[in-house]
Amino acid sequence: MGTMLHLSTTQTALLAGFSTGAQRLAGLVLAYQNGEQEFTLPQNWLWPQLGLTQTGMTGQEITARLAGWTRELRRLFPHFTMRVGDNDIPSGDTIVTIHY
Repeated sequence: MGTMLHLSTTQTALLAGFSTGAQRLAGLVLAYQNGEQEFTLPQNWLWPQLGLTQTGMTGQEITARLAGWTRELRRLFPHFTMRVGDNDIPSGDTIVTIHY
């Protein structure tokens, strides 16, 4: 297993200036971190956690918001990416893969 991520005082100050969505994503990275530096979450759970609603927002609006948060998070996690796609889970739920 890799080294656990810990934020320095400078990094914590940087995080404090992030938008709410980027702060929530950073919290998920810290909570779900692992040796592979990647984890997956179900989209139908993640979007509400981030304040994204498919009924109240267009796909373009969601994409724009995710892109903005990715730019913010790369200041803290230079390799941060999010991939949305289907998977091999029998339920057919869409997953989001987060790499940091």
